[in-house]
Amino acid sequence: MLWGDLLSQFRHYDLYRALSRYQWKTVLRLFEQTATTLCADPASSILSVAQREGLRGALPVLRERGHLDPQLDDEAALDQVAVRWHGAKLDEAAFRLFFQDQGLSPFRAMLELDASTLDELRALHQHHGAMVFTGPHLGSYGAGLPILVELFKLRRSAAYYQLDPQTHTKLSQVMACSSMPESITPELVDQARPREDMIRFLRERRSVFLLSDSTSVGRNKGKFRGQMLGRSFHAPTGPFRVAATAGVPLACAAITRAPDYSFRVHLELLWAPRDAGPSTLSDAELEVLVQRKWAVFEDYFEHDPLSWEGLEFWSRQPAANPNTNC
Repeated sequence: MLWGDLLSQFRHYDLYRALSRYQWKTVLRLFEQTATTLCADPASSILSVAQREGLRGALPVLRERGHLDPQLDDEAALDQVAVRWHGAKLDEAAFRLFFQDQGLSPFRAMLELDASTLDELRALHQHHGAMVFTGPHLGSYGAGLPILVELFKLRRSAAYYQLDPQTHTKLSQVMACSSMPESITPELVDQARPREDMIRFLRERRSVFLLSDSTSVGRNKGKFRGQMLGRSFHAPTGPFRVAATAGVPLACAAITRAPDYSFRVHLELLWAPRDAGPSTLSDAELEVLVQRKWAVFEDYFEHDPLSWEGLEFWSRQPAANPNTNC
């Protein structure tokens, strides 16, 4: 994750907030131009040299699926990806400041979502008191927090970021000093005992947000593998195990941007407990859930592909065997 951008959103919240008097699309266009300018400066570009090289392996698939202008050479295509990464981060700042100052109502016309799915998830959330939301590093994923807080009328939530201890401490300090409202400032999960902390939060009726498109081996020691865009990789099952142990539903969530500056809020229920209280998922159940989650993530990818920060790691993974789940 791009921690400098996240830290900036909290540290410079008052500066961002000064823009909220402008019309929504005006601010987004301004931020888009800012992203283009940043990418033109090698000292400011969000993509390191190593990341640019890693992303080259993703360009053929992006071109094949029609997500890049076929006339662009590799360098111009990588610049296009960098601009979208920058833009997605700036969109997040815009969401936070506009939603705090004016709420969601003025922008509902710009947010597309499935009302029946939202009603279903709201009912489950109300019944169980909390929910696990998980998604990929795609689009303005940091903006999902204020949107979900508003849509589900959440009390203070918790978020799990996989950080080194120094960055975790720094982010905690910046959040504590920020003037950003508490309702959209998540409490950070303890890095030393994340699973236990998340379960505690959920049992206290606080929803948890976590990104789960990593490819670490995890506690299951690489037993499960996911597939996306024809590649295969380790697929941790932590979100499913946490939700089952806490006895709360698990939903996929993402926010992607369209060329006309409208946004799609994606919500899908992945799993819900059959009975009250904790439960345990079998390996067969986990296998089905892993494959389903990555299928949902692939659908999200098609809506805003250049913004997926997982493109770099994905391009290094082996091709999937079409006859197996590996």
